[in-house]
Amino acid sequence: MPLSAYTGEYWNPGYHGMTVAIKDNKLFIDATDRSMGYSLLLDHVRGQTEYIAHLSDFFEGGDILVPAEFRFRNDRAIKMGLELEDDEFIWFDRVEDVGSGM
Repeated sequence: MPLSAYTGEYWNPGYHGMTVAIKDNKLFIDATDRSMGYSLLLDHVRGQTEYIAHLSDFFEGGDILVPAEFRFRNDRAIKMGLELEDDEFIWFDRVEDVGSGM
């Protein structure tokens, strides 16, 4: 899958919005606007759905590995899961583009 199939806005009621973008030819999430800000740089693991995210704390840096998964429909990611809690994925639903007809 092209990286563009993953990019866009995702939403979870508890964690709010996440924007998946492309940076240095990898998937990237900038969540530094939160009270405990961080960024995630995702590396492909297997298939089209499994990734490992490198979490870097905004203040302390570091490289915490976070499993990540995507769910697809019609060659486009519709859900993103991040293992932000102990052994539990937090799922974010893709927010459809306004005016995209989707």
